[in-house]
Amino acid sequence: MDKDNYKKMVEKVDEFFAKLGEGFPREASRLRELVSRACDLGLRPQTGKNETNLHLKDASEVNFGCFMSTGRFRNFSSRLTGERFVDDLGRILGFRVSKEGSDHWWTVCEEGSKSIPLDDFLAFENEWLDLVADWIRENACNFEKDSGKSQGAPL
Repeated sequence: MDKDNYKKMVEKVDEFFAKLGEGFPREASRLRELVSRACDLGLRPQTGKNETNLHLKDASEVNFGCFMSTGRFRNFSSRLTGERFVDDLGRILGFRVSKEGSDHWWTVCEEGSKSIPLDDFLAFENEWLDLVADWIRENACNFEKDSGKSQGAPL
């Protein structure tokens, strides 16, 4: 990433944290620390929806989490991470996994919602990082050497 694009990315991430901090200052501070730790694993933050969402993705665009400025978390990524990852995430976080519709939309969730409170997620941030690190380690062999794209985890 060139210097200008990096600067724009940092500005957008900062804008997300400012929005999150308006209603959830404690969670914003904890999430900022988690993002730093996730970057050490090789993940990178990417904003979406007018900087109201922050995604943590690996180099092949596998999205390990969507953090929302509304103080919520979701993980629509099972098509790439595999069913085992989303099931393990639900077990770790103590939430059910919705497997309604396409496997792209499977996620941990509260009843009647497609997300969970961010503070509930952050209570298990170390376990989430371990789960992501394990997935990256186990799936490194699924990357195409030429394109750097993930072949995805098997269901």
